[in-house]
Amino acid sequence: MDESEKSNAESQYENHPCVELDPFLAIETEHGPIFRRELFDAAYAAYQSLDHLDHLNRQKRDTLEIEHTDRFLRQKITLRDCTGKKHEKPVLAAGYRTQFDGQPHVTRRCWIYNSLQRLGGMYNECLPEDLLPYTFGVQYTKTEESNCFEEDEIQHTSGTWVNEWERSDLCDRLAIILKQNIGSTAAHVNKIVCFGLGCFPAPWKHNAKRSYIQHLAACTVRDIIASQQGGTAPRVYAQDPAYCAAGKAHIATHFGFEVLDDPEGFKELDACTFVLSFAPNVPVRQVTLGLTHKSGGPAGMFCDTIASQGLECNGKRYSIVDGIMYSHYKTCEPSPALWLYKQQSVWVECDDRAEEPCFGQVGVYLKRRPD
Repeated sequence: MDESEKSNAESQYENHPCVELDPFLAIETEHGPIFRRELFDAAYAAYQSLDHLDHLNRQKRDTLEIEHTDRFLRQKITLRDCTGKKHEKPVLAAGYRTQFDGQPHVTRRCWIYNSLQRLGGMYNECLPEDLLPYTFGVQYTKTEESNCFEEDEIQHTSGTWVNEWERSDLCDRLAIILKQNIGSTAAHVNKIVCFGLGCFPAPWKHNAKRSYIQHLAACTVRDIIASQQGGTAPRVYAQDPAYCAAGKAHIATHFGFEVLDDPEGFKELDACTFVLSFAPNVPVRQVTLGLTHKSGGPAGMFCDTIASQGLECNGKRYSIVDGIMYSHYKTCEPSPALWLYKQQSVWVECDDRAEEPCFGQVGVYLKRRPD
């Protein structure tokens, strides 16, 4: 690259969006976490009204067949921004049918969770009324959903996966910290909520194994907590839009978990909840801490390591590589509040060093029992 090309590239880079975290850190100092409960409750109330609005919207149109472009509801809903200010927002319609690759699809409602880092990336590109921690979109899904595995496929391999998990170093280290602290130094746990542990897709054997072992880890957490605390075992909930019908049935029958739709898992969170989540595509840890911050966070988390305050992307511009824009943050980054939660907890961090890791770099964080 000659000097003129380099100068031109640098000039274009200067025009890329810059991640601005400072405004949102200031908002959190003044108003509380961006994912705090009152903002969630406002979004949940709006979400509850959308089925009725979708029905009215479809009645007003001549056909359910639409192009690939999305259409908005004619009615608006009320959502709150990070400061708590109300905004009337248009929302994409759900329930419309179209064709993709010759297959019938339908638009379905989905929640959008904008992390501290994502809001920072949107700051210079969006109007203030668009900087919402909780909002909604739609996804195109097949109208006739198929199962991603057959039950006999799982039965054939699940015994091997159980043995592998129970003999793993990570299982041992998880058991040690739980047995040393649950029932004594750690806060009481009355429920467990799992986010994004995945289904068991037959064509992708390692993905199926990874998801299955992560569900086994939730069983380990449940069983040790029950033995250490005494009484009834904590109820386990699992939320993941990726679960197919066969996956939901298997999870309920073989693990004893209750499967919840998004966002019902988040609605369940409180001071006595233990959370499991690994490399999710939404900021589970930030949402969890925001919803429980008044009680010092959840009772515990088994999740990706809280390795920093999550501020590394602050002030950095998006990169363009081969015409594609890349951010300097991931979907479930830590935050200053999560870093503080870690410092105040009993914790251990581990690296799943298996040839085909099922967890990666993870930590167990247990909130201390009040004095």
